[in-house]
Amino acid sequence: MKRVFTAVTIAALLFLACNNNKTSDTGNGTDSASTGMSLKQDMKEKNKETAMASEKAFNDHNSDEALKNVTADFTDYGDESMPPIKGADSARAFVKMFLASFPDYKGENLMAIAE
Repeated sequence: MKRVFTAVTIAALLFLACNNNKTSDTGNGTDSASTGMSLKQDMKEKNKETAMASEKAFNDHNSDEALKNVTADFTDYGDESMPPIKGADSARAFVKMFLASFPDYKGENLMAIAE
């Protein structure tokens, strides 16, 4: 269970690490620094929503939806007690196996932090 949470968290963080810092001058007199901060806040909120959607899908036992943001070259090193899981397809297979093994699995009090 710890390994799956780690895999989902790593996948979410990898997806969340992608950050688009493009700013454009709208010519409306707004300060570019405040616009940049606003874009960062918006990205943080979007990242939190994405992470929580992934966690909700995991709780709903929907492995495809939970791992939809995982790249093809995804690697989960887990706690290093087992060989790493390499590739999105392997991660999906592992999550499906885990969810089949623990059909009553549910996470509680889940939070996302994007700081």
